[in-house]
Amino acid sequence: MRHLTLLNTLEFYDIPQILTAADATGTNYLCTLFRKADDCYEYLGVQISEPRLMAFIGGQLDLRDAYLHPEVENGLYLVEAKQEALTAIAILQPEDITEEMLPEAGYFFEYDDIADDADMQTDTYKLEVPV
Repeated sequence: MRHLTLLNTLEFYDIPQILTAADATGTNYLCTLFRKADDCYEYLGVQISEPRLMAFIGGQLDLRDAYLHPEVENGLYLVEAKQEALTAIAILQPEDITEEMLPEAGYFFEYDDIADDADMQTDTYKLEVPV
């Protein structure tokens, strides 16, 4: 289990849909919401290097491809947001990934999607989850 720190909320509809986080060693994670449970939100997370994350943020990497082709072995995680804590609770193998967990093909992030062209470093939302 790895405790993660929320860095940026990239896509927000009622709750964070796509976010970036980091663990205690500074490893980046790109996380996409796939299920809202009664007591938590579940995200598919992938460890991602800074250059690849910047490629995604720059609209050059399809979100789905980030998950289907992770950079490192054992780099896919089930990430849970519960009681304002963000935790990578389990390593997932490629065969564990279901279609329900994956984003649709063809999603390329556009920086101007961030509200009011705010600086991305400050455009974060408090991660509030059901208690």
